[in-house]
Amino acid sequence: MYAWVYTAEVTSKRIRERYLRAILRQDIAFFDDIGPGEITTRIQTDTRTWFFSIPVPSGYPQQTHHTHRFGPSGHI
Repeated sequence: MYAWVYTAEVTSKRIRERYLRAILRQDIAFFDDIGPGEITTRIQTDTRTWFFSIPVPSGYPQQTHHTHRFGPSGHI
C-alpha cells in the first residue's frame, strides 16, 4: 500500500512541475486575464483530480476517509 501511495505522490509532483513549466512558457499576455493565485489553484485542482481518478487498492479510500476525519493516528 505504501509503495502505491508513494508512487502516486511522486507522479503527482512531477505532473505539477511540468504543468508549471508549461504555464510559464506562455506569452506574457496570457497572464493579463489571470489572478495572482489562480495558476496555483488550477495546478492543484487538476493534479488532485488526476490523483483521485486513478484506480487505488481497495483499502486506500477507507484509510484516507478515516485519516481526514480522525487524523493520522485514527483517533480523535
